[in-house]
Amino acid sequence: MALASSTPDTEPPAHVGAVVNLFERSSGLFATAELDGRLTELSPAWEATLGWTQGEVTGKPFMEFVHPEDRERTAQVISNIGAAGYEIVDFENRFLHRDGSWRWLRWSARSDGESWYTVAEDVTERKRLEAQAIHDPLTGLPNRALLMDRLEHALGRVARTRGSVAVLFIDLDCFKAINDTRGHETGDAVLAAAAHRLDETVRAGDTVARLGGDEFVVIAEDLPGDSRAEVLAARVVEAFTLPLAAGEEEVLVGASVGVVVAGPDERPTPERLLREADTAMYRAKEAGRGRSELFDNTMREEVTERLQLARELRDALPREELRLVYQPVV
Repeated sequence: MALASSTPDTEPPAHVGAVVNLFERSSGLFATAELDGRLTELSPAWEATLGWTQGEVTGKPFMEFVHPEDRERTAQVISNIGAAGYEIVDFENRFLHRDGSWRWLRWSARSDGESWYTVAEDVTERKRLEAQAIHDPLTGLPNRALLMDRLEHALGRVARTRGSVAVLFIDLDCFKAINDTRGHETGDAVLAAAAHRLDETVRAGDTVARLGGDEFVVIAEDLPGDSRAEVLAARVVEAFTLPLAAGEEEVLVGASVGVVVAGPDERPTPERLLREADTAMYRAKEAGRGRSELFDNTMREEVTERLQLARELRDALPREELRLVYQPVV
């Protein structure tokens, strides 16, 4: 049903007249569609914002313009409100611009049983800024903030499903020498290539993040036991035995990997898991680099002792419990 589908002898319903007036006066992205999803009317703002004219979209399915990855979710939301006719709030998807790019739109929609009435807001810039805040600008990987959020959610799923989560802490071997001898531009290219290599090496559902410098972290959920986590870590080490493309150069850097696995009965914090994986990584460095180590109880005892020593030293200073002793050299 189009908005202007009244005859001279019949007054349109009041709500239709109000919507027509809104279309004509507002700069918002208003549209109507038949119940089967075919678009019938667009406000003038659509051409200014998304490039589409009325004639180009009339009669075409709304879903044809929705990003393929968002179609199932969009269809589900629409089906949920189809009968109820209430507003959708805070629903977002990607919509096709006439130039072939994708724009993020935030939608509200309502059905009167005959047509859909929708209004959208372009939130592409907001989405860009949000992504920038939680992703590393050099590699495009999640940064520490997003990593910790995903790790917290992963631990929540472990508690609910009694599964497991593995954390791999990866440090590139001798990366400082590359920066010092070949310059930071080459160093940045190596980091970007390392990020891509890691992304190709782990499973599709795993999270690869950059902590900063030459340190990366992988979150892998539901690996069957410690041995599978060690296999994944070994695969990462093996991947870095091949050179990385850094512009026109090929650079060989190794990787040392620390691994920690948490099950449903442990209830660790994200910070603790990251610290333990880091400890295991340093153990791998001490053992000769280019290898992986699994965090175990022995390392946990060492960490506990170091933390205890740090606390005792911190408390000893204000209490004046430290004294200087000279050892003569004969």
